[in-house]
Amino acid sequence: MLQELAPGSLVHGRFEVERLTGSGGMGAVYRAMDRTTMQPVAIKVLFDGADEARFHREALLLAELRHPGIVGYVAHGRTDAGHPFLAMQWLSGIDLAERLRHGGLNLKESLLLIQRVAEALSIAHKRGIIHRDIKPSNLFLVDGDPGKVVLLDFGIARRGLGVRSAAMTRTGAIIGTPEYMAPEQARGQSQLSAAADVFSLGCVFYECLAGSPPFVAAHVAAVLAKILFEDAPKLRTVRPELPLPLEDLLLRMLHKDPKLRPADGGAVLAALLLLPTLPTLQGPAFEHAVVGPSIRGSEQQLVSVLLVSDVLEVSSQQTLAEADDAAQKARLEALRAHLAPSGLHLEQLVDGSLLGTMHQLGSGAATDLAGRAARSWSACVLTSLSSRCCATIVA
Repeated sequence: MLQELAPGSLVHGRFEVERLTGSGGMGAVYRAMDRTTMQPVAIKVLFDGADEARFHREALLLAELRHPGIVGYVAHGRTDAGHPFLAMQWLSGIDLAERLRHGGLNLKESLLLIQRVAEALSIAHKRGIIHRDIKPSNLFLVDGDPGKVVLLDFGIARRGLGVRSAAMTRTGAIIGTPEYMAPEQARGQSQLSAAADVFSLGCVFYECLAGSPPFVAAHVAAVLAKILFEDAPKLRTVRPELPLPLEDLLLRMLHKDPKLRPADGGAVLAALLLLPTLPTLQGPAFEHAVVGPSIRGSEQQLVSVLLVSDVLEVSSQQTLAEADDAAQKARLEALRAHLAPSGLHLEQLVDGSLLGTMHQLGSGAATDLAGRAARSWSACVLTSLSSRCCATIVA
């Protein structure tokens, strides 16, 4: 375990530690003074046993990027005790997640924020870098100003548009934050593009305007089911005063098909600049998380979510790319074909497990629908299409 750096100690003979400002599972963050520039910096120091390769990759990617909307790289290396460190621009203010918990942004502020993040992403995307974790806690408002938002944490960023991402999924863990994750990212698709960041930015944009992300649920499996199978709620159902062109852009950013979204941060920026300037752009911020109109009894739906682990027998030592061959795809299509008549729809997740949903219109017991989903899967197992699995149902 890393021994806490004492105030006044030097890192790399250059950064004088002032105080510890935070600590997490990966490492600790200190405020320090850069003796070269006499400017404050944030020093992130990695704990023993943490992923050094990922940390080193973050430092190298960040060193390439220069934009006011991206946290500034200063230096990286090792402390005298041999721990990897990354020195970055010191920022004062709050992150967007904190701001949204206390009332959120008005439309003008939201547009300023999304425009600056889109501009920052365009710089990264031009260099082939996908952030992969755009969310409110990674967007820092300098001095609390949405117009001075800064993109943080390139820890799971990767280089190479359209290149396999298996190296980041060797443990089978989902990379990203479920509520802001693009459908192709949730599936563990072997190729990701900048459009994955566009989807995540769309989720943030929606939350700025509506008070909650477009895809929310009490269980992570249910969140992923909504992202994979359901369209985002229409913004104008909760904010009818907002201009229609804005909603059209948001729906494109949140399209399930990455090819039908704006291609990258630059395309989002161009679309934002084409939006008309209307009086409603000065409208008030929401005060609390907005709840959509109640659904009439005739429109109510029950949804059962079935999470099936290990169905494709992807071990923790296998990469998704190694498992993503014709035989595995054929098995998945066979499962889908057998289950389609029952109304159970399947998608594969990044760790090889399957996520299924079954809908029922109108009234009925949630337990009845869950039972139907379980029976459908059990019947499928008896056909020997799947050898071993563990199923969890979220009704």
